[in-house]
Amino acid sequence: MAEGAHLCFGIVTDSHLSVEGESAAASTEKLSRAADDLNQANCSFMLQLGDLIAGSEKHASEELAAATAILENFHGEVRHLIGNHCLQLPLKRLEEAFHLHSPFYRFHAGGFRWLALDGMDVSALRTPGNGEDRVALEEYIARPENPLWCGALGSVQKAWLQGELDDARKKKERVIVLCHFPLHPATSDKRHGMLWNHAEVRGMLEQSQVVSACLGGHYHPGGYAFEKGIHFAVLPAGLPTIGELSEGSLVIRHPQGATLHHLSFS
Repeated sequence: MAEGAHLCFGIVTDSHLSVEGESAAASTEKLSRAADDLNQANCSFMLQLGDLIAGSEKHASEELAAATAILENFHGEVRHLIGNHCLQLPLKRLEEAFHLHSPFYRFHAGGFRWLALDGMDVSALRTPGNGEDRVALEEYIARPENPLWCGALGSVQKAWLQGELDDARKKKERVIVLCHFPLHPATSDKRHGMLWNHAEVRGMLEQSQVVSACLGGHYHPGGYAFEKGIHFAVLPAGLPTIGELSEGSLVIRHPQGATLHHLSFS
């Protein structure tokens, strides 16, 4: 762990584990090696930021079983996000496999409040939870700039998020936000897309004045932006990274030591 860091955690995203074709052996080996690398770094927990499986129509269940079996070799807790490829399987099945009571949730670690978002809450792969979300889904899909494989936060989740941000401000806690989809336009491209209501959600985070960083995946090359005091870091697909968190910064590096991002919170 870097000098001054008081929390070390691992990150994997967009593993797209497959059990068929030429990519099967390589994707299995990559995920196995990632778990080993993060164990060797003594990471307290692992963030799995979505698209753990390829989401094959015929083999999604086998992919999920294989991926979760590999992650059981990690010594700490795995905190999962659900990505678009995951939803080839029913949400309830994913929640059971990932030990989630809800696809969006809060936890505390390293002196920060962490908020894990469900970017597929309102999407073409999920039945909307209420009338407001049904109307919103129709509007999102009608916009040509919105790829159909992306999604948005629904009305219930947005209310939950606002409540969490308000409570964090009241308790003088700093916040790190997790979302499978990028939240800043500079951290994705048109082909991959973003969270459909990224501007609205980003506005909520900025106005709260308690958010230090947002971590995500989906855009495979990775990306970075800094705006209004918030770091937006998208991690590269299929490669494990290690986060070293202190009160004043978050360093994200490769297991071999090379620094990918140094996010200063001062």
